[in-house]
Amino acid sequence: MPRPRFEKLSDEKKRAILDAAAVEFSAHGFQAASFNRIIENAGLSKGAMYYYFDDKEDLFLTVVNRLQDAIMEQLGELGPCTDPEGYWREVRVLFAHAAQLKQEDPTIIHAALAMVKGAAAGETRLTYDHLFANVHEWFEEVIVRGQEVGAVRRDLSPGLLAAMLWGVSGAMDLWMVRHLDEEVLLDIDFDKATEFTVDLYRRLLEPGAEIGFFWPVNDGRED
Repeated sequence: MPRPRFEKLSDEKKRAILDAAAVEFSAHGFQAASFNRIIENAGLSKGAMYYYFDDKEDLFLTVVNRLQDAIMEQLGELGPCTDPEGYWREVRVLFAHAAQLKQEDPTIIHAALAMVKGAAAGETRLTYDHLFANVHEWFEEVIVRGQEVGAVRRDLSPGLLAAMLWGVSGAMDLWMVRHLDEEVLLDIDFDKATEFTVDLYRRLLEPGAEIGFFWPVNDGRED
């Protein structure tokens, strides 16, 4: 994470650094991204970046978290729902909105590819979980809402269900970057991707023959 000196910079200066880094990582990926180009494009002096970040990985993770935070802020919370069908309809709306935001800002798509490719190729110490850690809480809150209206199984904790979904999502993302070229990955049908993702999550989360887990699970939440 950024060093304390970075947090003391003006918002304008912080934005200039992270914008320059986002453009560089999006254009070149993690491995080929140049720290020197980022420094130059951000208007910093040689070596100044090390006053603000430990290394390129630290800067990369900060950029990723910033992009994710921006998406989460624009997404907001799940809309009102009182029954399972209403819940899944609102979930679909959220995911469609997220897809729209990605299409409107290509930097997000390229940065996402860079971070997943870096994790898949072992180019960084950052795992898939590191890169998306700040999204987990949002996932859990969406799951809790589903449990409240009977749309999501209640025999497993929200934390475990969120971890399961994230495991599936991570497996899909990592498989794709290892087996598909970038041209294919960038030519995504976002409508179909949204429908596929929501359908997959629904199949995993909907109540059925609930038998509970095979050891006690307590993530600190009340039933």
